[in-house]
Amino acid sequence: MSNYYPVTYQAACPQPENESACSSLIRLAVMGGVIGGAVAAGNNINKLRDGRVNISAIATNIGRGAVSGAVATSVAGAAAGIVAEHGLTRLGVMFVAGTAAIYMIESASSKKSKIKS
Repeated sequence: MSNYYPVTYQAACPQPENESACSSLIRLAVMGGVIGGAVAAGNNINKLRDGRVNISAIATNIGRGAVSGAVATSVAGAAAGIVAEHGLTRLGVMFVAGTAAIYMIESASSKKSKIKS
């Protein structure tokens, strides 16, 4: 037997085996919020440099992106957890559910802004 095998591998972000579904969804929501906020911040950097938006508008956009990302990711994770355990089916369900959640959030947001106008 080799001195190198069997080798155990510890993931960079290990998931506890006894983690509840609720804590898994919270973990997904935090990750989605961070990614959504980062995407919103990245999209607004050039607008800020060009003077098309101010800091308060950027803060609002980042907050909206973070909340949207958190909600969409947790909805996608919950849907995928119900339908499939792993594989391409799970990824497909996550993609479709996340897209649907973002679409509904954006639709509701645009309707509210039209009412205020």
